[in-house]
Amino acid sequence: MIDAVTLKKSFVRESRSAVTTGKDLARYLVAEYLHDWGLRDPDIVAAESRRIVEQAEALTMTGAGEVSEHELCAAAIHITMEEVEASIARMAATSIRDQLAGSPTSNSIVPRMARVLLEFPDAIRHRDRPPARLLQVLERSVAPIIPRCHPREMRPQPSTRLWSVLRRSYWLELCGSFQSWVCRCVGVK
Repeated sequence: MIDAVTLKKSFVRESRSAVTTGKDLARYLVAEYLHDWGLRDPDIVAAESRRIVEQAEALTMTGAGEVSEHELCAAAIHITMEEVEASIARMAATSIRDQLAGSPTSNSIVPRMARVLLEFPDAIRHRDRPPARLLQVLERSVAPIIPRCHPREMRPQPSTRLWSVLRRSYWLELCGSFQSWVCRCVGVK
């Protein structure tokens, strides 16, 4: 049973009516975030949410030993987001396809992460050395989101064509013509 979030057997989340402390609320939010990413094992969710909230509490602790509920929740969610993204990047980096192609891991994601975590609920525990079967699933799941750079010479751009009325030289020429016309009409040379 998850400490912060209760799940039915059909994996449907039940809302908790009374969250007692800010720490419980932060654990609940972290567990919800992990659940939304596809992590379904209650023991892992409970352990990870507890660890992340303790880490967030240590970061937001003031000199008096008090922690604001809002700051704790924000720090916990921020840490969770960073850890999930780092875990995905590490798992994608260990993909054989990425190693062969030599592409950086910052341009690929695992779009079916929920399916991967459902099939391998302990993938979070094996962040640095995932098992071979997990690597095969990740290899099929990793998809590039930023195309590779193909440097090429830029085409010459057409010159900007302004209407003659908008050009400075038009107005200078017009003023000169007007001035010479006025001088001719008045008789001044």
